Amino acid sequence: MFAQQKKRDLKFDEKQAAKRGFVLNSRDDGPRSRGRKPIYIKQQEQNALDELRKKRKRLVTVLHQEVSELELIEHLRMMVLVVRNLSFVKSNEHHIIKCFKLVDTLTSMFVDMIDSEITFNCLDALTNISKHIVLSEINCGSLLVQSLFTIFTSG
Repeated sequence: MFAQQKKRDLKFDEKQAAKRGFVLNSRDDGPRSRGRKPIYIKQQEQNALDELRKKRKRLVTVLHQEVSELELIEHLRMMVLVVRNLSFVKSNEHHIIKCFKLVDTLTSMFVDMIDSEITFNCLDALTNISKHIVLSEINCGSLLVQSLFTIFTSG
């Protein structure tokens, strides 16, 4: 009974102090506003974000390395594999087909036949989104059809 009354009195005292601009609790640093962060907290957060951005910009120049063509092809294989795996999920089809550059890149990599693994992963991804593809809207639509016939006749 007394504990509840003490809590009520403490809350009342905090509200009265907050109205006057004083802080009774050590957890608050300034007068409380309803649902908004104080300006100094916003400034601290913005400064922290600015520092992170500066660090990222500095690291980008430091992380530049020379890589061989084999490593680049290996990275390309991994990226195409990721896109292929994403294309198997039905809800991702719409998002993939909306990215015209991605579809054009997939078709051009399939047409170029740089690497057999990349070619077949591109074929899988294109197969999954093929019901949304209009050949006349793709840059290399006729080349895509010719490459398909080439694979059918060679395999």
